[in-house]
Amino acid sequence: RKIILKRPKLKKSGVDKLRYDHLRVLIGYGGVDRPDEVEFGQLLAEVIVLLMDGRAPTHVYDMLRDNELIALPKGDGEDVRPIGMGVVLRKIASILFLRRSNESHTDPDGAVSEAFNMRHFSDIQYGMAVKGTETVIHSMRLSMELYPERDVFLMDADNAFNSVSRITGLNEVRKHMPLMLTFLKSIYDEDSVGWIRGMTRDAVHTVKSLEGYHQGDVLGSWLFCMAIHPLLIRLKNILGEEGILKFFVDDGNVSASFDNMLSMLDVLFQDGPSYGFRVKPTKGAYLLGRCVSSEEAIRRKQTLVQRYHMNPDIIRIHPDNGGDPSLYGSVVLGSFIGTDLHIQAQLMNKLDELAQEAQAVMTVRSKQIRLLLLRWCFCPKIIYWQRSMLPSHVNDFLEPGFSELKYQILCSILDIPLTELSEK
Repeated sequence: RKIILKRPKLKKSGVDKLRYDHLRVLIGYGGVDRPDEVEFGQLLAEVIVLLMDGRAPTHVYDMLRDNELIALPKGDGEDVRPIGMGVVLRKIASILFLRRSNESHTDPDGAVSEAFNMRHFSDIQYGMAVKGTETVIHSMRLSMELYPERDVFLMDADNAFNSVSRITGLNEVRKHMPLMLTFLKSIYDEDSVGWIRGMTRDAVHTVKSLEGYHQGDVLGSWLFCMAIHPLLIRLKNILGEEGILKFFVDDGNVSASFDNMLSMLDVLFQDGPSYGFRVKPTKGAYLLGRCVSSEEAIRRKQTLVQRYHMNPDIIRIHPDNGGDPSLYGSVVLGSFIGTDLHIQAQLMNKLDELAQEAQAVMTVRSKQIRLLLLRWCFCPKIIYWQRSMLPSHVNDFLEPGFSELKYQILCSILDIPLTELSEK
């Protein structure tokens, strides 16, 4: 009941057309005066347990593993991300399993054992961690500050979520969380189908899913993390204490010496595909650490291009070796690291985008809706950067211009000139 009552309202259904809203009406809040709601809650719990234990009929799992696909724009809009709208009963079972992986346990002797996710993914994979993105970003930024001689590689994998090896992931589940294996095998041990509606009038198209995990699956990110974790352990062993490896699901970030980085890249390019993790040598960013000479920096860049066919444009030479300071940096999980000049340039670009959004808000005819958009949509826009970047960068490069945009929207609501509000 708690799970159902806390789920978002009006969320699109899966192939079964059942939504949390329907279950919310049926299960209610229970109580002595609502025996029908109590009985329905008990029966629903029994059904969920049957699904989790793998004791439901086979044809039920045939339905559970299928998804209705929605193509959401990805990045600059030239690509799409297929999000699967799963069956509600599968989601509830998955939520319970995910909670189990995040729970600490008390032994009979009173000792408290660490939650599985915290113990298993410790210091390498932050996709399951609270505030994992901020931890990764600050770790990479601090490493650049403390060890400017280290290289930084921010890798981009090719369609990683839909390509990762299901067999590897299920094998990891068998070894570490066998309680979940029966249910997950029922979902991922066979091919599934994605249903796409509306491409043409009254038409339904299907896409088979043979590898990877369903984007939109409650357990999808967890399974992905499990599948590639043996590979990450190998990479971490190569780096030892002479570098850091921080992943957030499929976004990999490494800081290491050039020699260690080469050893790690050898494993990534040679063995990564067997896990379904294929690094794209033309994407991402490679920041060369400070070298003893400009000639050495150029030699290292050539090595990366020749050995791994990296795009020269993604390899950036350190400013002390003749590199452009405004280009020395990159995006990490939606935030920015690099030189002050690079971060300033990136935040100025973001400020231009925010200015366009502010103009769009001011074109809304209803002042009440305009105020709601300002309060709940526009004002929180920079909170993530405030949490993931140095205060000096946000305060110097972003906050003044952003405050000006908020004033402009407020003045448009109050129908007064900007100068008049500033004086007040």
